[in-house]
Amino acid sequence: MTNLAKAISPKSGYLVTTSAAISQLNNRELAEFYQPLMSTAAFALIQLLRTELQPHPNRDQLRRHSHLLALLNVGLNTLTEARNQLEALELLRTFYVSDGEQNFFVYDLQAQLTPRQLLSDDLLSTLLLQNVGPEHFERLVDLAGQYQYDVENLDEDTHSFFDVFQPDQAELGRDEKVLKNAKQSLKLAAHERVVQLPTDGFNYGVLAQQLRQDGVASEDLQKYRELITTNHLLYGLDEVALRKLVLQAVDWGVKNSFQPRRFQLAVAASQGQRKAPATVETKPALAEPQKESQQLSLSTEEQQLVAVAKKLAPLQFLATLKKQTGGGFVTSNERYIIANLIKMGMATDVINILSYYVIINQELPTLRKNLVDTIANSWQRAGITDAIAALKEVGQHQKRAQKSTKRRSASRYRQRGQVKEKLPAWAQTSADNHPKATDEQLAESKKLLQSLHRKQKHNHKEGGPRS
Repeated sequence: MTNLAKAISPKSGYLVTTSAAISQLNNRELAEFYQPLMSTAAFALIQLLRTELQPHPNRDQLRRHSHLLALLNVGLNTLTEARNQLEALELLRTFYVSDGEQNFFVYDLQAQLTPRQLLSDDLLSTLLLQNVGPEHFERLVDLAGQYQYDVENLDEDTHSFFDVFQPDQAELGRDEKVLKNAKQSLKLAAHERVVQLPTDGFNYGVLAQQLRQDGVASEDLQKYRELITTNHLLYGLDEVALRKLVLQAVDWGVKNSFQPRRFQLAVAASQGQRKAPATVETKPALAEPQKESQQLSLSTEEQQLVAVAKKLAPLQFLATLKKQTGGGFVTSNERYIIANLIKMGMATDVINILSYYVIINQELPTLRKNLVDTIANSWQRAGITDAIAALKEVGQHQKRAQKSTKRRSASRYRQRGQVKEKLPAWAQTSADNHPKATDEQLAESKKLLQSLHRKQKHNHKEGGPRS
């Protein structure tokens, strides 16, 4: 669980490269559709890096980061955060080179999505809507389709490739070798985002069956399953709430088609109106023997922390953490980071333990993409799929860190103290149950997290946890 991200310094070098066509780096579309998703410094940084592209980049073109700092008129922390945002939005990939001769960063500019592609991406479009509001979002939707004519009901008369071209079969053998060499030289590869959403007891099958009975088109329920499930995982919306929101987004008529943009607007409106999740009655799940034995190895306080992590949706949990650590709000970058973890297949309770670790143990004001990605990758390799295993992994790492004073002082992980506070009755249920959080439960969880934070700070001052 070490953070592999390399810290930049004013003296460290960098090189800018890209495999994207210049036409794919459209500054107008960047300003219209991407700028609302990032900070002013990030927007300035991506534009500056684009101006520094040179033909056939090599080490002789290296510049120092002090050059970027001077032109942007920002400090290292702001520059690092700006770079992290560009990476989170998949506009930039960062590589570090250390070969004994030179140490430098390579900034690989990525092709930005077209407006229609961005609006078709469940994650980015949801984030855009949250940041600009419904009215401006509708203007962007209109802007993305301003040159489009509706051809859905027209008869297509398009010729295929083999209708027009007839490749010479005799030359295919020779041409294949040339093409293979070209692909290897350019390192061409298809990019496909693999989405594997985690499960947390949410029954999409039952929801879809109810919506079919309501008259919603079956093909739309299959097509937009990821969008609906992602909003459940992000906001803790249950089947009942989602059913109402989906029905608000149906274009009732001949096809009864589901309108994804209307659904996103309905979700945004519901989040603005509701202060806490509605109460939902759930039946306790049967505890698995393996999880029971794992839970017995945790302290009572740790078991109850796991129970809280299972009760709250990731954005609710993170917002509560921030309120109990001096205020602050969930940033757009953090929403994107959490949504990406969900799309990676990480369980929501594991995401909550990760957030608790970064915000409380690391005492960081915000989630940082490089750190979060490093921990998430490490946990996935270790096969961590629930909050109990995540909490035990944190404890194991701290034990390893305590064996060496030098390694502990250099490590970015700090000691997590043992918590002795008595938790409210609602949080003392089995960690294998999955009840939804009520208004009262949210209030109790805030008290819990506040007491955890106070104990954490006390243990830091005392020099570590006490048995």
